[in-house]
Amino acid sequence: MKRIHSAIFSALVLPGVAALLAGCGSKVLDFRNAEISNGKVYANGANTPFSGKVTNVPGGTVFGPQPGYAKLISTLSNVSPDLSIADVGLTALCDAESSDGVLDGKVLCKERNSDAVTIESQFSSGRLDGSFTVHDQTGAHTLAQLSFKDGQLDGKMQIYSAKSGKLIHVATWEAGVLNGEESGYDPDTGNLILHATLVNGTYDGEVTRFAADGKTLLYKGTYVHGKEDGEVTQFDPKTGIREVDHFADGKLNGSAQAWDASGKSLGEKNYVNGVDVAEQQNADEKAELANEINLALNDPDPKVAACVRAIVDHSGMAMNDSQQSDYDRKLLARHVECKANPDALPAASDQSLKIMPPTSDSNNASHS
Repeated sequence: MKRIHSAIFSALVLPGVAALLAGCGSKVLDFRNAEISNGKVYANGANTPFSGKVTNVPGGTVFGPQPGYAKLISTLSNVSPDLSIADVGLTALCDAESSDGVLDGKVLCKERNSDAVTIESQFSSGRLDGSFTVHDQTGAHTLAQLSFKDGQLDGKMQIYSAKSGKLIHVATWEAGVLNGEESGYDPDTGNLILHATLVNGTYDGEVTRFAADGKTLLYKGTYVHGKEDGEVTQFDPKTGIREVDHFADGKLNGSAQAWDASGKSLGEKNYVNGVDVAEQQNADEKAELANEINLALNDPDPKVAACVRAIVDHSGMAMNDSQQSDYDRKLLARHVECKANPDALPAASDQSLKIMPPTSDSNNASHS
C-alpha cells in the first residue's frame, strides 16, 4: 500500500506529539508561540502544559503520529488515486482543543489561506477517537466518512469520488483491521463493481467484479485467507468467458483454459502447485537429453569421444529447431556406433552436420 510523506513530519512530528491539544478553557495559543516537551504542548516559557485552543497546528503534526491515520492515507490512495496530499490533510492547518497539553476534543483543519474546512475529527486523551470526515479543498464535497477508536480505524468507512462526488467504496474496520463486506462502486454510474468479504484484513469467500453497468460480470473467484482457491473465471464484457483457471492456496492448480475474442479456444493447460505440467515435462526431457549429448561428446574413452566428434563441423552456423533435432538424433546414434567400434568412419551423410557443436557448457544452455 502506498504511503504519502510530508516534509512537515521531519520538522514537527515527535513521539506522542499528536497527543497535543484539546480543551476546556478560553485560552488561545497560536502554534508558532508553542513548544513541545515530553509529548505535550506548552506556551513558550510556561511551566505547565497548555489547556485551551491551539491554532494553526500543521496537519502532519496533529495526525501523523496516529497509527490509524497512515492506514487511512493508504486506503484512500488505493481506492481513489486522484486524491492529493492536500485532500488527506497533510498540508492543512488545524485548530484544536487541548487539555493539559494533549488533544482532547474537536479538531478542525483548513488549507492554508482558506476558510474551507477540509478535516473534521475528534480526539480523546491524545488519540483519534470518534467521527472523522474528509472534505475536498473547497469544503463543499465529502471525500470520506469514517471513525476512529483509541487511535485506530474502527467502524464503517465510506469513500467518495473526488471528481464525481459519488460513493465509490464501503468497508468496515475493527480495531484497525478490515472485517466484513466490501463494496466498490463506479465513480461515474454509481453502480456496484466490486463485492467481497474480508476477514482479518484479507479476502475470504467469493469475490466478484462487474463492469460500469453493474450487471456485466468481469471476474468471479473464491478466496481463502487472502489467496485465490478454487475456480476463477474472468469474462470479456463484450464476448463472454475469456479464461477459467483453478487455484489452490493462491497458485494455479488444475486446468487453465482461455478463449480469444471470437470465442475460439486458445487451448488448455494443466498446473500442479503453480507449475505448468507440460512445460515442466518438456524441460525435464530437455535436461535429460542435454545430459546424454554431453556424455556423447565427452565420453570417458578418448577414442570414442573423438569418433563422435568426427561428424561435427565447426562452421559456427546457428541451429533452428529442426537442425537441433537432427543433430541430437545423429549424434546419439553416432555415439552408439563409436562405442561398438571407435575406429568406425562416419557415413557419408553424417560426415558433417554443418552446425555449431555444443560443448559441455553450451550444450547445457541449448537444452535447458
